Amino acid sequence: MSVPARSLTLTDDTDLSASRAPCNIEAEQALLGCILYDNAAYERLTDKLTGAHFYEPFHQRLFGAME
Repeated sequence: MSVPARSLTLTDDTDLSASRAPCNIEAEQALLGCILYDNAAYERLTDKLTGAHFYEPFHQRLFGAME
């Protein structure tokens, strides 16, 4: 029995007009890039970090896929 592959969409279904906490997109990119470069870095992260902690919706989905 094969499991269907999950796809990572580049479209955004969220409304960015809602008020959100301050963000640092470059820091999010650096963290995600570090994990992509060396997946052992993911093991050093705290278990409390989730995709919801990222400001950028694409970063949320990307981190969710990495988990």
